[in-house]
Order: sequence, then C-alpha cells, then structure tokens
Amino acid sequence: MGKSKTPQRARSVRVRHSAVILSFFLLVVMLFAGQVRGAQAENTHVIDEVEALSASEKSDLESLITPIISEYHQDIVVLFASLNQKSPKEYADDYFDDHGYGVGQKRSGVLLLIAPDSRDWWISTRGDSISTFTDKDIQHIGDLMKKELRREQWAAGAQVFVEQSRNYMRAWNNGEKSENTSSTSTDILIKIGSVCVFVIVAGIIGLLSVHFLFVRKMRNIGVEPRAFSHIVPGSFTLTRESERLVSSHVQRVKIRSESGSSTHISSSGASHGGGGGKF
Repeated sequence: MGKSKTPQRARSVRVRHSAVILSFFLLVVMLFAGQVRGAQAENTHVIDEVEALSASEKSDLESLITPIISEYHQDIVVLFASLNQKSPKEYADDYFDDHGYGVGQKRSGVLLLIAPDSRDWWISTRGDSISTFTDKDIQHIGDLMKKELRREQWAAGAQVFVEQSRNYMRAWNNGEKSENTSSTSTDILIKIGSVCVFVIVAGIIGLLSVHFLFVRKMRNIGVEPRAFSHIVPGSFTLTRESERLVSSHVQRVKIRSESGSSTHISSSGASHGGGGGKF
C-alpha cells in the first residue's frame, strides 16, 4: 500500500507545481498587457469622452500633434469632456496629472479642455509650458478658437489650438517673444489697413485745415514761389557760426520681459499655469 501511494503523491506535487508555474505565467502576461494598455493611453493625445469628433478627425489631430511633441519636448493634449461638477481648471489640471502626461522630469506640456455641454474651455500648462504660454497668449488662443467653437466646429477649434501651440513653442525654443507669433495673417492685415486709413484721414484733415485757416485768408495779388523778394539786400550777414551744448537729459525706461503665466497648485500638489473662459 505504501508503495502505491508514492507515485500518486508525486503526481500531485507535479500538478501543484505546474499550477503555480501557470499562474505565475498568467500573472506576468496580465501585467505586461496592463503596461501595454497604459503606454497606449499615454500615447493618446486626443481624448473624446463626449463623441464630439469623428474617427478621422481624431486621427488627423494626433498626426498633427505627434511631430510637435518630438521637436519641442512639450506635451500637447486635447480633451473633450463633461465637467461633472468640477471647475474647468480643476478638471484640466487633474486629468493632465492623473493620466501621466508631460515630457521630461518637469512633465512639461499643455492641455486644452473643451466642454461642449457647458460651453467652457480651459488651457492648463505645466513644467516648461508655463513659461512658454503667458496669460495674454492663452487668452489670444482662446479668442481664435472661439470663432470655431461657437459654430460647434470642434475639430477646427482644436486644430487652431495645436497650430498656435506649435508657434508659441517654436518662439520659446528660439528665445523669441511669444507675442511675435500670436498674430495671424488676418490680424496683421487689419493692423496695416488701420494704419493706412489713419494716415489718409489725418492727411485729408490737415490739408483742409490749412486751406480754410490760412490759404483762404491770404490776400496776395500773386503767388511768389521764392521768398527772396521779401528780403532787403544786405540786411542780414552771418559773421560767426558755432554750436554749444546747453544741457542734456537721458531717460532710462526699464522694458519688462513678460514670460510665463500666473500659476496655481493642483489637487495633486503640482504647479500649473493656465486660463480659460466661455464660448
């Protein structure tokens, strides 16, 4: 009897060992799959929780964002969501922090939140992106986006954000003033047109003023193109010529270099910049 139980006991031990090895193998597979899913989630930069975009629109935005991140080492995220009792600032900051976005140790990046149901938009920045986007820059981007968002052209509004982000990141990377990149071609044409109109109107007003105030009051018999006839010969002789510096005054004005936006602390304890509004 004792000899007959030994093989059974050995088989039982082998089965348990096999079960342990199989369980360990399955655990490794599950962990690896979880890591792959996490990596895929972090590589998704266009998140649409309210089905505002089509599949092709999401793909086009992803294709536009990816090379910008690689070139300037700042993350770009576009998020369509409902706020769920949170403020736009809280929702945007928390989503950026909780989902692991950001490039490098500073986790540099910018996230655009669009909430179609409440008509809110918010731009959240972190790391180097806080210096890249000033408060004025953020509001300028918002003004450009709102033209599309008010017409519910969600993809077009998001594309404006991505393109403007690329311009500001390029300026920051080159050490230029971000205001130089924030003007669109339409803005420049409007400014040039305004200046031209101002000059023309000012010129017309000046000519009319001279005509009515001076020319019409003159009673000259004829027009003398040169003034020599009014000078008595020999009445003026220049005998000495010199220049003397009486006084000088130098005024120094400190030019403020505006860099970065105002900051706040998110619920995770990270420093964020940002701004937003309604559309």
